[in-house]
Amino acid sequence: MNKNELVHHFIKMTKQKRQMDTDLNQLKKQLTSLEEQIVDYFGLEGIQNLATNEGTAYLHVDVFASLIADETGSFEDAHNALAEADLDYLIKRGVNSRSLSAYVKQQRNAGEPIPPAVVPYLKIHEQPRIGVRA
Repeated sequence: MNKNELVHHFIKMTKQKRQMDTDLNQLKKQLTSLEEQIVDYFGLEGIQNLATNEGTAYLHVDVFASLIADETGSFEDAHNALAEADLDYLIKRGVNSRSLSAYVKQQRNAGEPIPPAVVPYLKIHEQPRIGVRA
């Protein structure tokens, strides 16, 4: 390929990629809408999964945890509460929200409580999700 052909090919592929990105974003919006409907349906029907010829859709819940700052915007009290509960390994200059979320999920799965001194400093959000096995 000469340089003009290389540039032409690059431009053509860039346009194709932009169109694919647009299509992908539209598909993601459609999937988000469908997922919300399926989460609601699973909840109303009290089911955890549903198999079709295409595969199995199943309900799982992602757990996200983050610290809540005090009225001044400080996390110092929250950090102190974590340290007093022997959870200071979660503290870095800030708290790693993925590690904190994993800790909360681990405690819930084990049926263990979160230390009461830490609870006021946590904001826990659950996000139902639909997974697909195909």
